[in-house]
Amino acid sequence: MPLYNKNEEFQFLVKHFIALAFVPEENVVEYYEALEDEQEKNVKDSAKNTDSRIEDFISYFESTYIGLCGRKGIRKKPRFSISIWNQYKRALNKEDTTSNSVESWNNAWSFSVDSRAKLWNVLNAIQREEALAKARYYEPQQNPRAEKVKRMKKDEKLSITCESFKNLKPMEYLDQIAQQFLFD
Repeated sequence: MPLYNKNEEFQFLVKHFIALAFVPEENVVEYYEALEDEQEKNVKDSAKNTDSRIEDFISYFESTYIGLCGRKGIRKKPRFSISIWNQYKRALNKEDTTSNSVESWNNAWSFSVDSRAKLWNVLNAIQREEALAKARYYEPQQNPRAEKVKRMKKDEKLSITCESFKNLKPMEYLDQIAQQFLFD
């Protein structure tokens, strides 16, 4: 994504749009509008014109995830309802906020078991997978991996920030969440 790599304004915007996933569902539209107002203010404050791709991104995001505002100020349904992509409760409870583990398992399963395998081969593969899952379950208590520890700390920090939701103004909250998503 060259625009993201070259344009700090766009980096700011993307991180803050990601942060919207960690706002309670009932407040997402309000926080989106605060972010949109902040973006408009930034454009007015700067002497240069904004890149049209940024405007395209905002329009796409709004129609896909928030819902466009109709003539009477009533928002239309977005393509993906907020409840589908919202992660606030999961972050608050320190649950996984991605499906990476499921996708990883599916890829490993597809690689290890032929799609035309016989029933007994599939059952044996399930037993092997169960043994691996049990081993992984007990592993963190015996030998935590550095990556898991790092992830747990990140989840803890995200949870603490989500707990502070009611005490912060919209842009302060989005800023704190966005700072946790560095893509460098």
